[in-house]
Amino acid sequence: MALLSPLFLLFGLFGVVPLVLHLYHRRKRVVVEFSTNRFFTESVIQSQRRMQLQRLLLMLLRIAACILLAFAMSRPILEMLGLAGAAGKRDLVIVLDDSLSMCAADAAVAAGADRATRFDRAKAIAAATLKELVRGDRAAIVTFSGQSLGRLGLAGVEFTDDPARLLNDLQLLRPTRGTGEPFWAVEQAQRLFDSPQQRARLLMIVTDLQANQWPQSTWPQPREPIQTVLAQVDSPTRRNVVAEFMRLSQAMAVVGLPNTLEVRLVNHDAATTTAELIVEVDGKRAAQRPVEVPGQSVRVEHVPVRFDRPEPGEPGRKDERPPADEGGPTAHRLKVQVAVPDALPEDNTLFATVQTTSRLPVLLVDGQAGRNRRRTPAFYLHAALRASVAEGDSIPVDMVGLGEVPKQLDTYRVVILAAVPNLSKEVLGDLEAFVRAGGGLLMFLGNGTDTAFYNQVMGASDRPLGGLLPGTIGRAVMTEAKAEPMHIVEAQWDHAIFQRFTGVLRSALAAVDVRRAFEVQPREAWAIARLDGAMPLMVERAYGRGRVILVATSPQPQWTDLPLRKNFIPLMNRMVSYLAGGGGLQAAGEVGQEFVVLRGRQAANGARVMRPDGAPVAAAVRAAGAQPEAYLPKDLVAEPGFYEIRSSAEEAEGATPASAVNCPRSESVSDVMAIDLARQFSGNWKLTHVDLGRREGQAGGAADVAGAIDKVLGAGKVSRGLWDTLLWVVLAILVAEPVIANRIGRRRAQRSAQAGRAASAGRGKPSAEAAA
Repeated sequence: MALLSPLFLLFGLFGVVPLVLHLYHRRKRVVVEFSTNRFFTESVIQSQRRMQLQRLLLMLLRIAACILLAFAMSRPILEMLGLAGAAGKRDLVIVLDDSLSMCAADAAVAAGADRATRFDRAKAIAAATLKELVRGDRAAIVTFSGQSLGRLGLAGVEFTDDPARLLNDLQLLRPTRGTGEPFWAVEQAQRLFDSPQQRARLLMIVTDLQANQWPQSTWPQPREPIQTVLAQVDSPTRRNVVAEFMRLSQAMAVVGLPNTLEVRLVNHDAATTTAELIVEVDGKRAAQRPVEVPGQSVRVEHVPVRFDRPEPGEPGRKDERPPADEGGPTAHRLKVQVAVPDALPEDNTLFATVQTTSRLPVLLVDGQAGRNRRRTPAFYLHAALRASVAEGDSIPVDMVGLGEVPKQLDTYRVVILAAVPNLSKEVLGDLEAFVRAGGGLLMFLGNGTDTAFYNQVMGASDRPLGGLLPGTIGRAVMTEAKAEPMHIVEAQWDHAIFQRFTGVLRSALAAVDVRRAFEVQPREAWAIARLDGAMPLMVERAYGRGRVILVATSPQPQWTDLPLRKNFIPLMNRMVSYLAGGGGLQAAGEVGQEFVVLRGRQAANGARVMRPDGAPVAAAVRAAGAQPEAYLPKDLVAEPGFYEIRSSAEEAEGATPASAVNCPRSESVSDVMAIDLARQFSGNWKLTHVDLGRREGQAGGAADVAGAIDKVLGAGKVSRGLWDTLLWVVLAILVAEPVIANRIGRRRAQRSAQAGRAASAGRGKPSAEAAA
């Protein structure tokens, strides 16, 4: 017996009211004067006793009505075994975990020739369970990825009474390379169980209990309790090395320039693992090296890479796009693989696409153009940018005076203001539009800086997006000639600008002397480098689609010795490439998630995409705001790798020649969901946990599997709601109660009349008490 709403039992306390009223009326006495008692015959006494019994029955009926009504409102469920729950009247739903973690081999056989995965074992358990069903039983199968097997009905997949056909469909199931959604599968099981037929309802979940899949929240609840067996085939493996993520050291990849690829490896095993790290660019091997990853630790590898101009016909070359020597962007395919025998090889590979450019044009505005050009800040900046590339043309720099700023800035990627005192409103408006569209702005303060213009005009709150200025500029701080200069004491070393400054380079940057700098108070921005006393040196702000960086000092020896140091050249290269944006590694998608392959007017015609398995698929089209989008639905993104566009619409705005898709790294985590927590949140799913995991040195637990099947099929109970029956009983009581009450009232009136006539006919006036 179970109650779905037990709080309604409190209404049963109203049953005390009839009892109180009965006791109250029992104390009332009516005094009747008699002349003699000879009229009290045996029949009168028996009639009085019958009326007392009827009043007692009336009280009990009223109490029962209150209690039964409260019991009915609490919705009692009667779980019955026996004939109703016997074989032939069972509904079974098997939920299979087909996520990426189920692709792993069992721990005992991961390194051997037997590559039977957990999903293979889960299918075997499901098949053995289906074979135990008898005539009259019904079953259905639901997977974490959204597949359902059974009989196709008007409302979707329904129960089928043909287990042989269900077994054939089960053998065709394959695990996915994405994440699982167990709550979706439980909701589908709940829908299947919402049948008015009184049958035994059974749920079996076969999973490895990977913790990241199960949210710590209440499960979708059925209306009635359902017997559930949670069959754990194995725990997520720890014998696994994961290529977790990769990134380029340069935010903007330039053709022909050296770059550094940072790869993060994670070893979940307790023992140190030796692996082979392989990097491929456009299908050609660019690097290969052995690496040792300590047990239960992280290893970060830095691999030098260079992106050259692809030859016609090579992957990454699109002849209809502008060639690389004209400055057009070129897409390259980057693949990183960790060659190591482990339990889950699917997470050993990472894919990414890289947008490169052969030119990174920079506009350098010299705020002191009328002075000695060999001593101005612009001179040192120009020399550093020209020296940062071997060819001398990958970062072309146009240096102009304050009055020579061109009207059109869209031919540049970055604009640098070198100690510019102020700007005209026209130039300021062009700069704001340039940065909002995705350009980069780098500002160096210096001699002659008009702080009033910067604070009140460039940083005015009524300017678009609150103004370009990242912070309020205060007074200039200068150290005495013999005093100790200021140094960089704090920086965001994980920032893209400072990532390569490690070891000696970081020490050299910290040793830079700064003798003059302006005080800056960040405003809707953040300081990425600070001097002594937490004084901001570099302040960054996002502005539209672009970025702005303000440097509180001037790149000339009177202010700092940074231009005279070797680390000034790589620092300027990183700052310019970071502000240029739009290049480097493109965000990779995940298996099981949709992604957009085409935007713009031509996307309305659709696109065809070549999947990693070589199968062409048609992209779906939808309206996204003012422009249509061509995208791949999540059910078509089933494999990791490169998804290449095969369409004449590639020149539409936002088109990408290839998109990279990776397996979700959340499936590589070896944490297991706590069983006690599962029982806490399962609610009406009456949970029974069965551990079927194959352990080191064990054969596989066939007896455990048979026991689990017995628990599933033998736990059948029919849950029957009793509230309808109880409400009919309450209704019958409510109908009988006034009938009994009227009968008692009539008899009381007759008895009072008889007593009155006897009193008037008698002699004398003795008194007696008669019960009411």
